[in-house]
Amino acid sequence: MGHEPEAVVLALPNLLTLERPGTTHFLERLRPRYHTGLVVAGTAGSPGGLSQLSRLATMADVIAGYQTGRSQAVARRTIEGLVRRLGVAPEVVLWVDGRSIWRHAASTIGLAALPWGSSPDRLRPVRSALGQRQTTYAAAGGVVIVGGAVVVLIRPQRDEVRLPKGHIESGETAQSAARREVAEETGYLDTAIEADLGHQWVEFDLFPRRGPGWHVARDEHYFRMRLASEQTGERPREARKFTPRLLAVGEALTALSVPAEREWLRRALAIERPATPGG
Repeated sequence: MGHEPEAVVLALPNLLTLERPGTTHFLERLRPRYHTGLVVAGTAGSPGGLSQLSRLATMADVIAGYQTGRSQAVARRTIEGLVRRLGVAPEVVLWVDGRSIWRHAASTIGLAALPWGSSPDRLRPVRSALGQRQTTYAAAGGVVIVGGAVVVLIRPQRDEVRLPKGHIESGETAQSAARREVAEETGYLDTAIEADLGHQWVEFDLFPRRGPGWHVARDEHYFRMRLASEQTGERPREARKFTPRLLAVGEALTALSVPAEREWLRRALAIERPATPGG
């Protein structure tokens, strides 16, 4: 791409594309940094088609539907209209479309046109064009159950509710990393592992105000925990961006910001608490 991208338009074959892992998250993270457009084929002339798209208003600056077709003229007019609505020059727009005729029409106007990638990472060509760097690492964390509540971390600056976790350091086991991270982030120093909740592979995107951004792939390993005692300690400075809180499990299932973490809580609640000595 000759110019630095300022806008990204995703042309989706249907609304089901948004159900694919990572697509909705990618759009949500993309929008604060770039102008965004979302176009769904086959909806413009269907009853209720555009009203169905209105629910996606939080994902893109411009949302439109269009009918599939093989007319270069129709494709060009549709693309030109959408670019005008975005309010940017064609040269800074990245158009992602699975249809060659639409990509060709976009290219003739001056847009950078890309096809969707192949499964499982259909967004790979977009990330490459945006210059995103990739990092992969392993992390461990804990779902600390206290009666009918769970220990969560509130991050007011981002309006997030999270579970404690962090990198597995060199030489650490997943269990020791999980207990260390829980202690550092929550201040609870004395935890005991009750059950291994397994692994989840989690991918997400980060777009800072400047620079190319990151695509993060993380192997998460979580454990159900309990408090062996209420001993607490001072948290590291980096952890103070979070405020630990006990949240009723029913409320936490809704409040947790990340779908993968809601899944960790569901797994923890599905496991019957093991009996403790003398209990």
